[in-house]
Amino acid sequence: MRMTEGFQEYVEKLGARLGFESPIVGIQVRRTDKLRLESRFIGIEEYMEIVHDFFNDLEVRGTNVTTRRIYLATDDLNVIQEAKKKFPNYKFVFNEDSVASASLGRRGSVDNMKYLMADILFLSRSDFLVCGMSSNICRLAYELMQTLHSDATRKLVSLDLPFCIHSQSAHEVEARFPHTPRSGREIALQKGDRVVRSVYYYSKHRNSLDGFWHGTNRRTRKTGFYPIYKTVEVQSLADTPSFDWIDRSEDYLVTKSSRWWRRRRPSMSHRWWRRRRPSMSHRWWRHCRPSTSHRWWKRRRPSTSHRWWKRRRPWSRPRATDGGGAGDRP
Repeated sequence: MRMTEGFQEYVEKLGARLGFESPIVGIQVRRTDKLRLESRFIGIEEYMEIVHDFFNDLEVRGTNVTTRRIYLATDDLNVIQEAKKKFPNYKFVFNEDSVASASLGRRGSVDNMKYLMADILFLSRSDFLVCGMSSNICRLAYELMQTLHSDATRKLVSLDLPFCIHSQSAHEVEARFPHTPRSGREIALQKGDRVVRSVYYYSKHRNSLDGFWHGTNRRTRKTGFYPIYKTVEVQSLADTPSFDWIDRSEDYLVTKSSRWWRRRRPSMSHRWWRRRRPSMSHRWWRHCRPSTSHRWWKRRRPSTSHRWWKRRRPWSRPRATDGGGAGDRP
């Protein structure tokens, strides 16, 4: 991500004002509307357990840590107050404007977007990152962190999901060794079994980070936990053509002399469909059915002008009688 000169100057001044210095751990705590449907509630204690282990590891390696500094990015002001109260031995660095503008009413404004991008940059520049991959901000900060290090895989701990993409296909693993369950929560494995990993299971359940993962055995159709080290990722291969074939195909398609699509479908100038079906100018359907001008149906039934039914009925004209009268013959 390339920053503009104005935004880069803002980030540098903000970092100096907040005291963003190494060593520092970035924490992103997502609350508010995230807890309704997408994620479970993760207490600040779960984040601080990982942070505590990180600083202890630095001291064991010989790094003199005078101040345990944490950059805290959140959308809930209560999280900052709770963290300061429960962990007074840590120094929490945060942007007050970012927290204030993260409310549901002001979210999406221009100022909020600027503060949000600054939070993502500070999280990516931290020495260690603790967050939940169910959050888009956490995943983006991790991706930017990968550009600053040769391998930032061990610089992040996700408390819920692993790194994933929304609506991605299910991942499968294959058992390398058999596994006998030691509790009712685990599933049995035989060598060669395929297990579908339950990625979104941890959006509602705690990820214990104990070396086990949740999945479903395709053979037994049972769901539970299995040891990760006894399985290997199965790569889904797709049959795709070589680049040489793609280049040749593109050259063929863009060649003006080929015009294969014009030969495959009739051009509009040929008007073949007009020859396949009678045009409206021929009026063939008028030959198949009598036109209204011929009035054939009037010939099939007597017209009212002939009054033939009056000749058939007795009262239509006088009848000759024996007693004489107007109808008698001389």
